[in-house]
Amino acid sequence: MNTIKFPKYYLRGQMVLFDPDEAIAVLKHLKDGRERLLGFDAFKLIGEDYKYIQPYSEHSVDYTSSSYHSTKDNYEDAIERIEALKNQGFVFEIVHQKVDSRTMETLVKSVFG
Repeated sequence: MNTIKFPKYYLRGQMVLFDPDEAIAVLKHLKDGRERLLGFDAFKLIGEDYKYIQPYSEHSVDYTSSSYHSTKDNYEDAIERIEALKNQGFVFEIVHQKVDSRTMETLVKSVFG
């Protein structure tokens, strides 16, 4: 499976993965819509031509989990966590109530033009 690098994101199978700055831009855009953020997943693209994807569950958050408790807004929490992981080679999948892999392309166009 090939990874296709676009100016702002990576398509990997059915997943859309964002660099940290782009993930933050998407989160800020989604927050304005007042829809529920379900979580985000952190990955690293590894190998020749980024052939492989390595998940990092320790840097991923499921806001729907009963074990997750925070006084912060989910969006603010996600932005802070992703900011802290900048320059460490991570890419992020955003899991959102109204956005799935089929509608992500439309979202990307609305955020990045």
